Amino acid sequence: MKFDQHKVDDSVRMLFTKYDSDKSGTFNMQECQRGVTEFCQMYGYPQPSESDVICTFYQFDFDRSGNLDFGEFKMLLEQIGNIKKQDQASIQQARNGRDDRIKKYQNNGCNLF
Repeated sequence: MKFDQHKVDDSVRMLFTKYDSDKSGTFNMQECQRGVTEFCQMYGYPQPSESDVICTFYQFDFDRSGNLDFGEFKMLLEQIGNIKKQDQASIQQARNGRDDRIKKYQNNGCNLF
């Protein structure tokens, strides 16, 4: 199944707000797994295995911080939904300004992304 970009955009905002339980502006592995699980359930997409989620998480955790910011999570869902395949150059580009995005999220919520 292929998702359209609009569904991914709407879903990532809702899921990030819902599962960023500590409001850090980043997802740890557990928060990411919950978000991916709900994303797949929402759209009838087959559930990826835990090892697939872990592999994909680390693919998008470019700085190896153990966390994904909003942009990285969005890129992960775009890849899962076959919207856009990501490479390290696009992941690195998304990382630019990460600290600013996290501060905006912490101060004003997810709608700024």
